Parts: sequence; C-alpha cells; structure tokens
Amino acid sequence: MFSIGIIWNSVYHFKDEIINDLSKGLDIKDSFTLDLADNYVNFVNDIYQSENMLQEKIIKKIDYMLMNPCRKIEIVLFTFDKQKVNYHVMKKKYVYTELEDMKMKIRKKYSGLIVNYTFDIVFHATDNIDELNNCYDVVKKYLSKDEAIKLALVKK
Repeated sequence: MFSIGIIWNSVYHFKDEIINDLSKGLDIKDSFTLDLADNYVNFVNDIYQSENMLQEKIIKKIDYMLMNPCRKIEIVLFTFDKQKVNYHVMKKKYVYTELEDMKMKIRKKYSGLIVNYTFDIVFHATDNIDELNNCYDVVKKYLSKDEAIKLALVKK
C-alpha cells in the first residue's frame, strides 16, 4: 500500500539516516524536502485537523516543533505490506502492523537524540486511506505545480 511519511523539522538533520532506517522495512519510492518557512504552523494544523486530534495536542506539538528554528521537513513516499493488521488500543482502530512497527522504531531511536522532545515530533505516517488522502492533499497544497505533478505520478 502507498503511504506518505513526514520527517519533522526537529529531526530534519537526521533525515538521511531516518530514510536509511525506513528503507530496511519499507519500499521507499521517493523523498523530497519541503521548506515551509512561515507556513509551518498552518501545515502542521492541516495535517492533524483531519485526524480528530485534540487541539491541545496539536498546539503542544507545534510549540515543541517551533523550538527548533529549522522549518524544513522531509516528505517520504513509500509502500508497505498491508496484509497484517492489528488493533491499536490507544488509537481505537486497526492499523497496519508493518507500518506501525516502523513508526515506533523511528520515533524511539530519534526521540532520544533531540532536545525538547514531546510525543510524535519525529515521524508521521498515514495510518489509513482517509489519512493518506488528507496528507496527500495537504502536501500538494504546499508544493509548486511541478512538484505536485511529480507527487501525483509517484502516488500512482
């Protein structure tokens, strides 16, 4: 299954290492840097609004992310095995086992390497088709026309 991952600004300087780690369990199709500059807060809000996340949690993530002056993120496009699913008690829904395991490995490894960490400011990945479609639309909104065309081709 196709998915989109986001390496957040807090670990952007580790992006090459993270992509290498991701490639050990996922099929990386492409990745590219997105410099959000003054649009950083809007982008993060757009990503999480559709996921029914409490606004307080979004604000906390943003506050911690803004402690890092970098406003660059890395968008990672990949596929993974969607055959195995398990029920995630905290999320109260079924998730793809391979993807969830990889997210947790990345978050655990890199959260300890940054200052001012709070939950999930390392790596984000879409959990289901609705999140994928939202993430795709949000990322596309912040790209140039040529970059958006490239993104559409990779998604196919």
